[in-house]
Amino acid sequence: MTNVPSGLSDSYNGMAFNLSAKGKYEEAAPLFRKALENNQRMLGEAHPDTATSYDYVASNLDDQGKFEEAEPLYRKGLEIRQRVLGEEHPDTATSYNNLASNLGDQGKIEEAESLYRKGFKIRQRVLGEEHPDTASSYNNMAYNFRAQGRYEEAAPLFRKALEIRQRVLGQEHPHTAGSYNNMASILNAQGKYKEAEPLYRKSLEIHQRVLGAEHPHTATSYNNVGYNLNAQGRYKEAEPLYRKGLEIRKLVLGEGHPDTAGSYNGVASNLKDQGKYQEADFFYRKSLEIRQRALGEEHPLTAQSYSNVGMNLESQGKYTEAEPLYRKGLEIRQRMLGNEHPETAKSYNNIGTNLDGQGKYEDAEPFYRRILEIRQRALGGEHPDTAISYNNLGMNLEKQGKFKEAEPLLRKSYNIISAALGENHPSTKIIRKNLESNSSKNNSIEK
Repeated sequence: MTNVPSGLSDSYNGMAFNLSAKGKYEEAAPLFRKALENNQRMLGEAHPDTATSYDYVASNLDDQGKFEEAEPLYRKGLEIRQRVLGEEHPDTATSYNNLASNLGDQGKIEEAESLYRKGFKIRQRVLGEEHPDTASSYNNMAYNFRAQGRYEEAAPLFRKALEIRQRVLGQEHPHTAGSYNNMASILNAQGKYKEAEPLYRKSLEIHQRVLGAEHPHTATSYNNVGYNLNAQGRYKEAEPLYRKGLEIRKLVLGEGHPDTAGSYNGVASNLKDQGKYQEADFFYRKSLEIRQRALGEEHPLTAQSYSNVGMNLESQGKYTEAEPLYRKGLEIRQRMLGNEHPETAKSYNNIGTNLDGQGKYEDAEPFYRRILEIRQRALGGEHPDTAISYNNLGMNLEKQGKFKEAEPLLRKSYNIISAALGENHPSTKIIRKNLESNSSKNNSIEK
């Protein structure tokens, strides 16, 4: 009879994992909880299997987007493993990693970093480099750096994770697909959209083959390919991919999941870029509502939604309605991410363009200068977003009648954007037109 308790828990967990593999997280939840209750009753709290059950229940809550509910369960699992197994055990490293991932999902990025590092160091010492869990630690450290806007630090860690997974797990594995996706995301964040595209597509192909069409990871891949195409100005190609990702997430994860909110946001951004502002408004507001409920006000993604609703209103000429939404997004980002983060820089830019649109050119100028400084430091001088900041500051100065001061900024913007995105990208065409217009005005003044 001594094998019955763990055997029963294993059965519950096995059924739950089978449902989770299909993305059926809500159906899996009561089975994970039954396994935990069985272990508590038969083995007690201070047992490794009970710690594992706490982790499974917490992970299931994470999958449902219930991050705050999951956190105390992860902490409980970590406490048990520290007492029973000690610090230098792979399972303790897993607990550090899982808690860090949960905190990251809540937007507590810096707190997560120290826990990722602890788990990472244990895995290197105990498991060695050529182990899937060590690859996961490389991946998670990189993911954390990316969330902080530290792209140059993230890139080699993502690459290391991909190399280990290719060797240890092979090409046809979801984790390898995840690594292709992560490498692509760094290239995308650096403005290297064409380099990122084949990696995003590779990730999608593996997910389709290995996990099937109706899986959350496959939905994420559809969304990411759409995002990449959108960034290249290929809006009509991107739209069906965004919509496919949304369709899968609604079906598998439900309306109230943060990832579904992300898909609503993606469709909205694509529609806005096509000039379909009223249609986009519905999707942006839907994303904001879900994020407010699922993530709370103090989360970077909620800040993103405030900014995006504002941006869409501004595109319709509704500047005064947009301004408080932009300022709300900036306040959240300053608190959660700090002043030097690329996402905070976007909020400075949004307020600058908004004040510009209201004719408050002098008020807008310091916001444009601030964002340019941040982007130069965070993204470097060759990034498309840095180019856009040069353009926006130049255009602001031109509106103040400072044509000669504006010209070198617009020229710098054009040189960067044309090199990064090519002559035929919509952003390049707009900036070239701005430069030509400024040159014409300068010539007329000199005459």
